[in-house]
Amino acid sequence: TIRESALSRDVIMLDALVGAGLLSKKEISRRNISWGSAKGTHITYTYDLTDAAKQAYTPANPGTSAGTGGSFCYGRAELVSIEEFARPGDGETTAWVTYSYKVTDIPGWAREWAEKTKGFVSSDIPEDINSEQTPLKNQQPFALTDEGWVYQNIFGARL
Repeated sequence: TIRESALSRDVIMLDALVGAGLLSKKEISRRNISWGSAKGTHITYTYDLTDAAKQAYTPANPGTSAGTGGSFCYGRAELVSIEEFARPGDGETTAWVTYSYKVTDIPGWAREWAEKTKGFVSSDIPEDINSEQTPLKNQQPFALTDEGWVYQNIFGARL
């Protein structure tokens, strides 16, 4: 459950997720307010995941940069090519790999959300949608283990 009581980029983003069918929105309070001669209404809403969203939502892992929130899975990364591989030096067990990829199987709700939040929310989704035609490049560390080369994220946890 997320509570939102201010008109902001967060509200635009959350309402776009409501429109995409991933969140439900419920008004929980309303009060009239005034600032000098200006008057208005302050409304507080609560947002909850819909049943459909629970299939695409992944809670954040503790200790990561995602904080206490989570994220929606909106596609599948598909390797296009390995561009470059920097071999580790003697005694080193980490190598950097530069590769290109595209995101496939992007659901309609992700496309709708990207369109509704364009210009208001910084997101990788539009770039990922376009990657179907123009692959993206990235560089990641891989660690040499007893089982071979394994992706190693920046927090040191092996996936």
